[in-house]
Amino acid sequence: HQPTGRRRIHHRGIDLDGHFFPGDSRLTTKIELRFAELSLRYLWRNDGRVRLWFGIGPAWLSTRLSLRGEGGRRATTRWAEVLGPSLSYSLTARVFERFELFLLSAIAFAPHRFPSLTTRYRLGVGYELAPGLSIRLAASLRSAFLGETREQLTKRARPGHDWRKIGWTSFGAEFGFAFSL
Repeated sequence: HQPTGRRRIHHRGIDLDGHFFPGDSRLTTKIELRFAELSLRYLWRNDGRVRLWFGIGPAWLSTRLSLRGEGGRRATTRWAEVLGPSLSYSLTARVFERFELFLLSAIAFAPHRFPSLTTRYRLGVGYELAPGLSIRLAASLRSAFLGETREQLTKRARPGHDWRKIGWTSFGAEFGFAFSL
């Protein structure tokens, strides 16, 4: 966890890291999300038709919020969280001689900030170009929620409270190469 500046949203405006942006002013907002995962994997099965592994390890999620207002006024804050354990699995099944279907799923928790978590799913097809090398096309869904437990249980803010939560979901297509030994 990295400390961030205080943020307050009010009908009069937004205060981010000591920079106040009035409620009726125009703002440009930029949000950056970064995610990384490291896992130790156990290969359960790999017989040429089915490949199945399970993994466990830590994950890292970082967000950065930047505001730019009228007159060139700028403010930026960053929030990073280490999640663990991260549990994952991948199942690949050869349908035809060179075509395969695959599914990957992972979930990571932040125990000290429960119910904070992140999930990812990837479903796709692959074509084997050479032994151990395939080209892949997939649909990917990722989501995350980081928040404070007290907020989630009471659903109300305390006096002087800073809302420290973020949630996002993304869906997209992926195209790339996969290497395996």
